Amino acid sequence: MEIDKEEVYWEQRARVNWLQFGDKNTAYFHRSATTRHRANTISKLVLGDGIEVTDDAGLQEAAKDYFVSLFSSRRTVDPKKVLEGIEQCVSQETNEALQSPFKEEEVRSALKGMGSVKAPGPDGFPALFFQKYWHIVGKESAFIPGRLIFDNILLAYEMLHTFRQKRTGKKGYMAVKLDMSKAYDRVEWNFVKQVMRKMGFADGWIDLIMKCITTASYAVIVNGSRGFSFQPSRGLRQGDPLSLFLFLICSEGLSALMRSAKTSGLIKGAKASRRGPAIYHLLFVDDCILFGEATESGANILKEILKEYANCSGQCVNFDKTTIFYSTNTSAESKEVISSLLGVRSSSNPEKYLGLPNMVGRKKKQAFQNLVDRIAARIEAWSSRLLSQGGKEIFIKSVLQAIPTYVVSCFLFPKVLYEQIERTIAKYWWGKGGGKRGIHWCQWKHLCRSKDEGGLGFRNMTQFNISLLAKQGWRLLNCPDSLVAKVFKGKYFPDNNFLEARLGNSSSYVWQSIWATRDVLRKGMIWRVGTGQDISISEDAWIPNFINVRLMSRFNNLQSDKVAELINSNDREWDRELILNTFPGAVADLILHIPLASEPHADLMAWSGELSGEFSVRSSYQLLQNLDPTAYALQTSYRNCYKKLWQIDLPLKIKLFIWRTT
Repeated sequence: MEIDKEEVYWEQRARVNWLQFGDKNTAYFHRSATTRHRANTISKLVLGDGIEVTDDAGLQEAAKDYFVSLFSSRRTVDPKKVLEGIEQCVSQETNEALQSPFKEEEVRSALKGMGSVKAPGPDGFPALFFQKYWHIVGKESAFIPGRLIFDNILLAYEMLHTFRQKRTGKKGYMAVKLDMSKAYDRVEWNFVKQVMRKMGFADGWIDLIMKCITTASYAVIVNGSRGFSFQPSRGLRQGDPLSLFLFLICSEGLSALMRSAKTSGLIKGAKASRRGPAIYHLLFVDDCILFGEATESGANILKEILKEYANCSGQCVNFDKTTIFYSTNTSAESKEVISSLLGVRSSSNPEKYLGLPNMVGRKKKQAFQNLVDRIAARIEAWSSRLLSQGGKEIFIKSVLQAIPTYVVSCFLFPKVLYEQIERTIAKYWWGKGGGKRGIHWCQWKHLCRSKDEGGLGFRNMTQFNISLLAKQGWRLLNCPDSLVAKVFKGKYFPDNNFLEARLGNSSSYVWQSIWATRDVLRKGMIWRVGTGQDISISEDAWIPNFINVRLMSRFNNLQSDKVAELINSNDREWDRELILNTFPGAVADLILHIPLASEPHADLMAWSGELSGEFSVRSSYQLLQNLDPTAYALQTSYRNCYKKLWQIDLPLKIKLFIWRTT
């Protein structure tokens, strides 16, 4: 019992969130907690005038002065010009829903979503206390009883690729990547309030939100000692779920100014192709890229917009870190004039946007090598002798294999790097304590099979990469009105759909990556019959439970190849006689059992791996696993044996030992 308490104590101190089960790892948690303590210790601060402070009292005073100044409101200008471009977008129904009384179940749901042993509140209790004793504290509370981030990445990459490829033409283009200094901390409360009112939020809701913002208080903790508490007069708390949405409301001011300038014809956006839409700015929380023609007048307008936005909202552009990228055909003279006017540095190689590279050239291995290095560094930092075998399994799944996920959601990872990562992880898994090499009892690809099929459920990273990218391809098919779909369609498949698109010459790497997923999408998608006008009888998958999915042959007695010909449009029923005379008996029976809606509707693309018809990375990955020609098939008896093994209530290291012997 005392040993269990000790492990729980050091686990909470270590703040290691990925290790959810396994054997005792007290030594590892102790090492992690000690390392965190050293990393969080401040031994010296250098003030603005160059004076160094090392004593505890001086450190506390310096920290207090800095944060009090940072969170103190500044004098701002009348935001009338900004507010003019903001339209009411909140309906009466939305306001009624927002102002409905809070229910106990909503509070409980929010509480359950909090990290159980994260930093405690001012009362010293972590969320775990309230989660476990809700039946006691729940009634005592004072309460009365959703564009993807990857869209912006894909758009930014495609636009900058176009800039680099544009070598001719009189018009040059520019992309200004803004760096906002202390973006959350500088938000002026009154500005947020006025923007919310202009957007149409009800006064009661605005007052409630303002109470959440303005009742905050801060205390500076230096080396474990809590110092002076103070009340801020501006800023949003980072980590607060509300802050993200409130910052977006603040950023609506910048979007409004850009829209007004666009409507007035003062600024011109940039296009990835002639038939695609113009892009003026990409905004994701505090990351922003502005696009436009590389002209002196355009730069002046952008400068005025940023100045107006900063004066009203409290935001501050850090021009020292802001960069500008020009299309290849922009003259050197124009680059010099515009960069000087904006006070920013020009970059020939765009920096990262939202944590991902903006340009990937021919040296793809070099572009993504840092991910391989990060995985190796994690293994090196956390010695294997401090983790049990069960802990190593969770470490690989939850930490090591999760590192590339964000990147490979947008880019097709080079095969040579995947092989390098798999060798590194396999060496760690089979290795002994002290970095000694162990025996590799089976190939890595076998470990990537599910546990029911004799593997350990490690990810096949190549297949997982394709599954993540397939989600982007699925959205191009099913969300044609999204901005990212319009940009890619205008450039790569203006006259057909994604599945029929060609790779093209000089295409961007994000397009090459998404284009590579067409095969898995074809194998996993199925049409749900509406009118039948868009579905090919012979080439499309539209018959559920048909073993060959597609018929792959034409029928001479049909006038067209569309499913619509098989439907009696007057009474919305299948033409039974035509179907029985055209198709083999088994196929005809399957077709006649497809339900038809009483009212005609558009044909819908659905994903066969989910009952909902919505694409999922999980089912796509499972499809690729099943289609893998190198995979072996287990007999049912062996599959049941493995299933029972992992369900037995035994220490994980014992289960792994039994698994290894099989």
